[in-house]
Amino acid sequence: VKGDLISSSDISGSGKLLLNGTIGQYLNMNGNTIPNIEVNNSQHISLLSNLKIKDSLRFVAGKIIAGNFDVTLNGTTITNGMGTNKFVETNGTGQVNIELAQNIISKEIPIGVSTIYRPVFVTTVASSYNAATIGARVVAAPSPAIPTGVTDYLKVYWPITQNGITGTVNVSGQYSDPADVTGTESTLKAFYYNGTQWNKQNSSIDIALNRIATSIINNSGSLYGMNFSPNAVLRIKAFLQGYYNSYGTMYPTLNNLSMNADNTAADSLTVNLWSNNSLNNPIPNYSFKSILNTNGIALFTLPNSLIGNSYYIALKHRNSIETWSSNPVLFSDSTMYDFSNNVSKAYSDGNSVPMIYLGNGIYAIYTGDINQDGTADATDLQITENDAYEFQYGYNASDCSGDGASDALDMQLIENNTSLFLFMARPQ
Repeated sequence: VKGDLISSSDISGSGKLLLNGTIGQYLNMNGNTIPNIEVNNSQHISLLSNLKIKDSLRFVAGKIIAGNFDVTLNGTTITNGMGTNKFVETNGTGQVNIELAQNIISKEIPIGVSTIYRPVFVTTVASSYNAATIGARVVAAPSPAIPTGVTDYLKVYWPITQNGITGTVNVSGQYSDPADVTGTESTLKAFYYNGTQWNKQNSSIDIALNRIATSIINNSGSLYGMNFSPNAVLRIKAFLQGYYNSYGTMYPTLNNLSMNADNTAADSLTVNLWSNNSLNNPIPNYSFKSILNTNGIALFTLPNSLIGNSYYIALKHRNSIETWSSNPVLFSDSTMYDFSNNVSKAYSDGNSVPMIYLGNGIYAIYTGDINQDGTADATDLQITENDAYEFQYGYNASDCSGDGASDALDMQLIENNTSLFLFMARPQ
């Protein structure tokens, strides 16, 4: 085909569409599929709609200019011939997607900008695929989210999207040296930016191949390279028994009491970190405090020195029984520990169940330890009765339900837990 092509249906069969005009050509497939395409036009092919390629994409000369449209490949689509001025140019919002039904190893996404080829390579180690896709485009500019003070960085970044993949997705972006490098290349580290945090899980750089690589931790974000050293992040998921509302949410107590403007702020939560060697010490190795949100998530900023080390995580809340992780947790630059999805996530000495089951697969830490002595008992009940008698309202430890009032509801929670003979359990 030397002119433009418009199609309102899939092109079937095993044949090849050869685009070999001598002036720029336009391709409008209306989102339909072509089995095989060969691009041999130095004046390039411009898309007027989304395009799907089933079996093969070959470049001899020229580019496919995506603009604001997507090119979608199968996980088994063969691509070859890419190089200088021969690739899918992502000069707009369009990207190149791969549809996946099984794991792939170093699958090449053939993208670039201007004349420079800047592909992404994808490897997945996943347990399931559900209408799964991973997509990428490349922008020839420094990341707009680059932190202040960074001196060595790439002048190119790769927006990435993924959907329907349960497991690990590793991505590697290939840059051009020296065109894409500002500062010293050897100091660069790979990062994945999820819109709020810089993460460098499984980060690596291959100076010989001019590639940076890291793992994707969200459905969307961007791959970038720079000499930034961010703090590590710990994500805790935990629910408070008394605050629990329903369907995986808690009451926004801090917000309701006008103590925090965030309408998802439930209460403050402290995490204490203990190494195996410090269990007999009176104080933890580290202690951090943050806001526990109504969805059970609390984010803690940690020093980089914790990365690569293992610690028990102990949760402390003002009227809950202190609850420990069942085992030491290995810390990375982005660590997630979910207490809520299994009772085995909390340490048990075998004398009692360490968390209460709330239904729908959700566990919560027990409430009722008003005086923080490690148990819910008559002393805690007496404190609450006294506060209820005085009609206490506000941010009081005796408010186990998180509604702002110390009353019969709080006393009932404590009485129920007192009958279970609960005690804080920790490893020795």
